[in-house]
Amino acid sequence: MASKSIVLIDCIILLNKEMDGVSPFLSSIFREIWMEIIAMISKLLDYSNEVYVLLQELRDLLVNLQFFNSKYVASILSILATQTQEVGPRMKETFLMETLATILSRDCSFLKRHQFPEIVQTMLLFIESDCVEWRHVSCLVLANVLRHMKEAADYAADVDEQFSSLSERQFHLVSLLASRQTEDA
Repeated sequence: MASKSIVLIDCIILLNKEMDGVSPFLSSIFREIWMEIIAMISKLLDYSNEVYVLLQELRDLLVNLQFFNSKYVASILSILATQTQEVGPRMKETFLMETLATILSRDCSFLKRHQFPEIVQTMLLFIESDCVEWRHVSCLVLANVLRHMKEAADYAADVDEQFSSLSERQFHLVSLLASRQTEDA
């Protein structure tokens, strides 16, 4: 039933975007959808679950349609900083970090200046985790932040300060990922 509901939400979102004369989704509706996504992710036990894959696709659609704004990024960071589960499947945290990575892989002009340092500080909580998925996705998020900061003239001077908590090896890895993302763009 959950799978069908997720596919139906996908369809409704796409139809809403394509139909002329129909009012777009209100932010309150999007907020409800997002909170349900988080609630569903919290109940899943493995990454190969069909529902997890469908929720990733729904999340990617929402990112592509630019539903996320600086408030949602702040909300994601808050959840990651305060509700992290060190035991269990750890899927919610991975999903939320993947969401940040996906958001940051696109235009981030909507982010506020203070959010890049907040993102870096939050990812520092995960970069040395024993959970491989957390380490991997936190590096991707950091690489996206690094790329954006280097591209924006007003952030370029802050790079060394923001990434100073990373070891030389970690910073090298993040830099390699950032340069690879620049080449792919």
